[in-house]
Amino acid sequence: MFDELFKTYEKLLLYRPWVYYWKVTYTNGKSIAQFDENGNEILYGNVSKKDALIIGWYPFDVKLAKKLLDKGLLVLPKQIPSHEIILEKGEEPIIFRRNYIALGPNGGRRIKYILGKKHKFLWIIDENGNKEIKKLD
Repeated sequence: MFDELFKTYEKLLLYRPWVYYWKVTYTNGKSIAQFDENGNEILYGNVSKKDALIIGWYPFDVKLAKKLLDKGLLVLPKQIPSHEIILEKGEEPIIFRRNYIALGPNGGRRIKYILGKKHKFLWIIDENGNKEIKKLD
């Protein structure tokens, strides 16, 4: 269903469909994800990082993708790996998306998903779940 929608609308979209959403899990076991159970978006900047234990990028499943499609947001559910880091006390997470244009015959709009720890490392994750690691000083 989503592969057909994606092929049909890819050239018409003003944005590249996301394949990952973020989620923060706290030391008490509670989690806050980018989208709540009704498909409403929660902004990362509005989420407390205090007592965060795990933060990561998680692929959309079909159920969540359908909820978001009903709200007018096309995301692409894929069977790709999740990427998460465990935070030690005092560590500051880094997580964001970066849009770019890939050149060449298979070029076009793309998204990189960034995850890491400030002053330590960055994971640069592509839309297929592949991860490149960069050390930070």
